[in-house]
Amino acid sequence: MRISEEKCIGCGSCISFCPVGCIVETNGKVSIERDECVDCGALRRADVCPTDAFYMPAECWFFAIWCR
Repeated sequence: MRISEEKCIGCGSCISFCPVGCIVETNGKVSIERDECVDCGALRRADVCPTDAFYMPAECWFFAIWCR
């Protein structure tokens, strides 16, 4: 799972939805702690981001691998 820096407005609505707590706010934007993320896609499915800033890189879907 990734966050588009261009789309993120730093509202923080996603922070409480991450099941492993790997989303943190830094300098007015949110970021994913890559060492903690399990690429579950919960934030995409929950549709909590008002700017649709979360995305799964194509290589994750194509090869069905964990992206780190």
